[in-house]
Amino acid sequence: MGEEGDKMNELTIQDIVNALNKQQPKKVVVKTTYYDELIAYDVYRTVETKSYRCPSCEAPVYHKPKYCKECGQRLEFGGR
Repeated sequence: MGEEGDKMNELTIQDIVNALNKQQPKKVVVKTTYYDELIAYDVYRTVETKSYRCPSCEAPVYHKPKYCKECGQRLEFGGR
């Protein structure tokens, strides 16, 4: 096998480590945005919106899933 076999074993070990790391829950990244919304003539209210992103791949996350649909990272939303 030689060097090619060693490289394959290293790749496999790294893949296993990466898979194990993705099983450890990471808190989602929360971005809060505020904007003023016109509700009547010259009357505004401030609206707060929150968006959630995967901490590993930064893909948008909706409906509080257990895992990221893009990279498989286990997610933690807190507040439990």
